[in-house]
Amino acid sequence: MPTYKKSPEGVVALVKRFEVAKQHRSSWESHWKECYEYALPQREVFGEHAGGAKKNTKIYDSTALIGVQRFASRLQSTLVPPFKKWAKLSAGTSIPKEQANNIDKQLEEVTNTLFSYINTSNLATEAHESFLDLAVGTGALLLNEGEGDDLLKFTAVPLKELLIEDGPMGSVETVFRLHSHPARNIKQIWKKGKCSPAVMEMMESKPDTLVSIIEATVYNPDKKHYEYVIIEEKSKHVIFEDYFEVSPWIVFRWSKVAGERYGRGPIMTALPDIKTANEVVKFVLKNAEKEIIGVYTAVDDGVLNPWTVNIKSGAVIPVAAEGSLSPLQSGGNFNVSELILQDLRENIKKALFHDQLGPMEGPTKSATEVSIRQQELMSDIGSSFGRLQMEFINKLIRRAIDILARNGKVAPIKVGDQLVDIKVISPLAQQQDMDEVNKLAQFVQFAMMVGEDAVRVGLDLEAFPEHIGKLLGVNPDLIRDKNERDAMKQQMQEEAAMAQAAEAAANNPEMAQQMMGQMGG
Repeated sequence: MPTYKKSPEGVVALVKRFEVAKQHRSSWESHWKECYEYALPQREVFGEHAGGAKKNTKIYDSTALIGVQRFASRLQSTLVPPFKKWAKLSAGTSIPKEQANNIDKQLEEVTNTLFSYINTSNLATEAHESFLDLAVGTGALLLNEGEGDDLLKFTAVPLKELLIEDGPMGSVETVFRLHSHPARNIKQIWKKGKCSPAVMEMMESKPDTLVSIIEATVYNPDKKHYEYVIIEEKSKHVIFEDYFEVSPWIVFRWSKVAGERYGRGPIMTALPDIKTANEVVKFVLKNAEKEIIGVYTAVDDGVLNPWTVNIKSGAVIPVAAEGSLSPLQSGGNFNVSELILQDLRENIKKALFHDQLGPMEGPTKSATEVSIRQQELMSDIGSSFGRLQMEFINKLIRRAIDILARNGKVAPIKVGDQLVDIKVISPLAQQQDMDEVNKLAQFVQFAMMVGEDAVRVGLDLEAFPEHIGKLLGVNPDLIRDKNERDAMKQQMQEEAAMAQAAEAAANNPEMAQQMMGQMGG
């Protein structure tokens, strides 16, 4: 157990680490604020906004707003689709091959239990929120232990509340969260905690007063566990402390520059185009206003008073001569602006992996074309997918298994160390596996050109269905392993021998009578 309650020096040192992390984050805040203003204005919380305030008053072009929503939805549907199984536990590489199939079948039951809890949790809603933040660069989920059947409680934590420290290998180890709660809620959130006398009094006299809380999850490399400490920011009083074997934090980044803690996402990449498109649409709208309403030149000829003339529908305006009042031709060019805007919007959509299959109103795409486009998506998103597997999926599965094991829902399993691996079977991962399946199919076709006998001798065709089934994430209970296949072959050989004997007996009745006599004798 941590000992911060008994160590004021430890609390001071921890708060100092928090302040350093806060100072480091401050250099990112202006960049984040700009990204949220132009692409996710409703989630912009770095400025001072009252609840329900309008946050999209600077937006003239909605390409980025729509694109980032589709980016988050598409990433969720291809990485962690709701109410589906998108990962599975399998035997690690250190498990002997003859035992792997048996262990895979046992782990399949654990996987089924795991996803029965994941699919009844709030992951679907919270993951989408965190994927919106990921479009900027860094997403964060907090996975806490619930009660009863609702054991997995996910919380999408916005960037404003998140402060992180990098470990020696660049992974996120220590996480701070700065957030506020009404005084009356603190006891409900940390039921075993003890607040300072000032906050206890506040609960009675001013229960709606916000109390600023530092939530620290600090990795202890000596004890190899995570120390969880809740501190009142103002008084530095420790409300609650605990420790975890597996961190409750799932912090994941789209891409990362060496030496930086926070990630950089597609919104940061496309921000110049997003801002330019916004300005172009703003200018187009101003020019359109001039074209619709018109701008006029007027001559002060003693009859027409340009300072009091009122131009409106049905008005009669007296003039001394033709030309006293005439429209001013606009200098803008709508065609040029549309061409510029079209290029900018295409760049924004490409950055957000939008419309990979082209517009819906276009010609019908063939299955081959769809497959090629999906392969292009995989090649575009490949590097980020690898990072998401390590920083999002693996951490989420480990933490969920830890919670379920502590509550006796699954057997204690240590994921990793080459004993138990996590295999991603989401649609995005399966697209990668389909490439290998296609290569196997092409290989067999080329091998058949050499000759059927050469294929039978050179290839273990019986192992192909099992291998392809594993690539496609098929339930191992539906696939016969080598021992079962050998038993099946033996049975088939015996049945074939009996059939041959029966056929021979039918063709030679005397031999059949002799056999019957021997059996009778």
